[in-house]
Amino acid sequence: ISTSLRSKYIDDIFLDLYKSKDECFLKLINDFTIKDDKLIKNAIIRISDKIDKLINKDEYLDNYINNYYSSDNINKLVSDYNDLLLDKINEINSLVMDLETLCDNDFYTKYLNSIKPLLLSTNYNSIKSNIDFKSPRLPNNSSDDLKNIKSLISDKVKDLKSDLIYENIDDIKCLIYNTKDYVSSIIDIIKRLNSKLNEYKKYNDVYEFNDIAQLVINLLKSNNEVRLELKNKFNEIMVDEYQDTSLIRFHLIREMILKIGCRYMVVGDDFQSIYRFTGCDLDLFINFKKYFLDGKILKIQNTYRNSQELIDIAGSFVMQNKRQIDKKLKSAKRLDKPLKIVYYKDIASSIKKVILKNKESKYLILGRNNKDRGMILDNRNFKLVDDKVVMIGYEDVDITYMTIHKSKGLECDNVIMINLRDSIMGFPNKIEDHEYLGDVAIVNDKYPYNEERRLFYVGITRTKNYCFLMVPYSSKSLFIKELEKNYLRKLEIIND
Repeated sequence: ISTSLRSKYIDDIFLDLYKSKDECFLKLINDFTIKDDKLIKNAIIRISDKIDKLINKDEYLDNYINNYYSSDNINKLVSDYNDLLLDKINEINSLVMDLETLCDNDFYTKYLNSIKPLLLSTNYNSIKSNIDFKSPRLPNNSSDDLKNIKSLISDKVKDLKSDLIYENIDDIKCLIYNTKDYVSSIIDIIKRLNSKLNEYKKYNDVYEFNDIAQLVINLLKSNNEVRLELKNKFNEIMVDEYQDTSLIRFHLIREMILKIGCRYMVVGDDFQSIYRFTGCDLDLFINFKKYFLDGKILKIQNTYRNSQELIDIAGSFVMQNKRQIDKKLKSAKRLDKPLKIVYYKDIASSIKKVILKNKESKYLILGRNNKDRGMILDNRNFKLVDDKVVMIGYEDVDITYMTIHKSKGLECDNVIMINLRDSIMGFPNKIEDHEYLGDVAIVNDKYPYNEERRLFYVGITRTKNYCFLMVPYSSKSLFIKELEKNYLRKLEIIND
């Protein structure tokens, strides 16, 4: 079903609601629109697309209000939010402990006493009460390491403070409950949209993959004749890229196993789960034995593309999120400092210098999104020819640009990664999913930028040799700060 058709139906639904002067709808429009209703229409289409990935989506919508706004769930939401804040405090505490080895006892004692009330905070109210503190000035001739750690602590505290926008816990609960009318209106719109789409599909005999999967699931559950026919045709199910499985695909696999007795084998890597926007649910992979009780897990931990030095950093980096499966990655390949951070003033000229040091090599330039390509097309160093990036004066050099998502499964001699800025559209990208209808995943992973972290892992492991991380002198990515903090001696820092 095309986006334009969905948009047309949404326009028709909005027009009907405007005409009927629906109270909840008009409140939604008045509170969430500025110039027009285009943004909220697009948001509702995205939410609807997300819900389409569910099994029994009608039942989900019917029960959503009662489930989401129950006292138990609101308390859980507040508790989850509190846990997220405490995780940030633990990160700050870890940095404070690092200070002790870098400064004299007098400064450390003063600093610890100033920040201690915050570190001992256990809930939202106490965190908000203790977030503002006055830290002592650094001693004269402090080391760069000490300055960097103190700066990191300040950044973390600022980040934590930006989350403390509510007066207290009761205020949070009240604000959650006050969204009920908005959500009710959105659910009504989505139900109307589903009705129109179902009529269109039935009339034109066209169906999407999830529709077909749901039909097969229903047949497997209810039709013995279909079960017998499929049993004679299928003995085994093999699933590649299982980390990218959605709930509806999982239920299709499970019904085939249960109803027709198929054997099964799945292959995947939780470190490379980067398609949540298509409805993929990583919990189906991470907790495989919970969903397949008789399943066996075999770990493939040898890699033949990357050096040991690179996968040591990449593996440790992605496993900072403790939900990822612990692995001991191994490689027979050795390479000194394969990860290189290149600080630049002019990104295009800096990339050109990197390439010219070994222009016989093949280079893969990776961006967070398609628009990032424009960062290097300055028509002095790089230009676009037949939709391909070429280096001016060195047109024979093999250069390919693509997004990290598109690069998954590919490899290249050397990789250059761009857009490593600390900004909304940088890397990590800070645009979050709309939360009106919650997360349809089985387990909502609250680790900050969890999928962006896996995406970064995918990017740096596309290289067979070196990966050059292009970083501006100002506003460098949070991931770059983390790499420098945890792996500085294993990196090469290049100042252009």
